[in-house]
Amino acid sequence: MTQPKQFVLITGGSSGIGAATARRFSKQGAAVAILARHADAIDSVVKEIRAAKGEALGIPADLWDPETPQTVMDFITTSWGKLDVLVNNAAAIKHLPVDQATPEVFEMHYAVNVRAPYFLVQAALPLLKKSVSPWSLRLSVRYINLMWEVLLLILSRNDIFWQNLPG
Repeated sequence: MTQPKQFVLITGGSSGIGAATARRFSKQGAAVAILARHADAIDSVVKEIRAAKGEALGIPADLWDPETPQTVMDFITTSWGKLDVLVNNAAAIKHLPVDQATPEVFEMHYAVNVRAPYFLVQAALPLLKKSVSPWSLRLSVRYINLMWEVLLLILSRNDIFWQNLPG
């Protein structure tokens, strides 16, 4: 019995882990949609997948824009009419000392790393609910590294917290 073809959306799919994930899904017979900011990088991965006889779509978009999740899912619905797997791999990381971070940098991190994945899942739910094997994944070594760096910063500066405690 053959497995039905899967339809996969991968954010941050034009390089690194995202591109490798797109190649792997394609090699397994899935159709992949690659969402990223830079059209030329997307095109490179799409061409590579198509040259290997895979099915790929490129979606240039910026996840900082709050309209992007619904716009992307509208495109997926029009193009495929289904979605089985959503891989939230995109991440925005700007490494700065805490005292140099601006509200704009914080907003960028929040928009891309928290808000966009949340609303992509929300926008994808109607299609994912129709799938016989729905998946939503959050992948990103960059994101894990950021959380580790924040934890290390807090641990290395714990004297700041302890000295202000009453008692």
